[in-house]
Amino acid sequence: MASLNMTAPAASAEVTSLSISGDRAGEINDWNIAAVTDDCAPVWFYDNGTLISDEPVVPVNPGYDFCRPNNNFASIGWLPTTKGVHHIVVEQRNAAGQVVSSISEDYFVEKVPCRSGTGSACQIASGSA
Repeated sequence: MASLNMTAPAASAEVTSLSISGDRAGEINDWNIAAVTDDCAPVWFYDNGTLISDEPVVPVNPGYDFCRPNNNFASIGWLPTTKGVHHIVVEQRNAAGQVVSSISEDYFVEKVPCRSGTGSACQIASGSA
């Protein structure tokens, strides 16, 4: 008689959503990229293929301030330095550094955001001078 070897499916991380906030016209300093995950694996944020931070963000469940089995939140401040389309990618990696889940979105920046007090150099870089 043949026997079936059945195993439970392996649990996997999943980035379930991505949101990008900021004033497309560059008028405010509060630019942010946020992701919701169903796992506690670290999250890496990319802008046009470049890491935004050298360190990953560990997702937390806002109601508990630590990671739970689902609905965790990871976010990072972002200051785009060029106008145009930015391809934003969020990746979750396992302990070995392998990507286990990712999500992406294209975001159009109309004007490079300026930090308060940066003066005319920021306006010139943004193309508004």
